[in-house]
Amino acid sequence: MPMQGTYLCWLDLTDTGMELDEIKRRVAHDARLGVTWGPTLGPGGAKAFRVNIGTTRANVTTAAERLCTAFADLQ
Repeated sequence: MPMQGTYLCWLDLTDTGMELDEIKRRVAHDARLGVTWGPTLGPGGAKAFRVNIGTTRANVTTAAERLCTAFADLQ
């Protein structure tokens, strides 16, 4: 899709084979992040989520580290 805003990062976990409920649990509970879930934004985002990265570099780094830890078993 054409970009309509800035500071937004989309992460698509479709190829992990995980169910959406498991992805949501890991993002919300393990990584402790608040995100916008793809299904609420239209078709094509069934196992994706959007993160607003319009913040400090330190906050983005912390969020990325939390996500890496929450999904470390997939690496």
